[in-house]
Amino acid sequence: MPKAELMVFSSPVSPEREADFNQWYDEVHTPDVLAVPGVIAASRLVASDVQPTPEPCPGGHRHLVIYTIEAPDPQAVLAEILRRGRGGEWDMGDALDLVERQPISVLYETNSRRQIGAP
Repeated sequence: MPKAELMVFSSPVSPEREADFNQWYDEVHTPDVLAVPGVIAASRLVASDVQPTPEPCPGGHRHLVIYTIEAPDPQAVLAEILRRGRGGEWDMGDALDLVERQPISVLYETNSRRQIGAP
């Protein structure tokens, strides 16, 4: 079955709202996305203060969530995520910055049947 990773870079509306942003992401948004058929896992990460290059974070975002998609058509799963998110079905909270630094989403599809390092 085709596999893909959806990477979403995002930011809280302000540093003072970071705790609210993390709570909303962990308790509301991530479970909503995981309920979409084909989304099988999620990992949330925050950029380290030590980086190999200046300005390494796309759009200045420090937060990244990686959703693993396993479905015959990963692009259809992405379309459903976007439909639910933009269609008002999900509580998008008030701590996510949707104005100054809009989230950046990128879908990466597997380009090989064999994972690197696998026998």
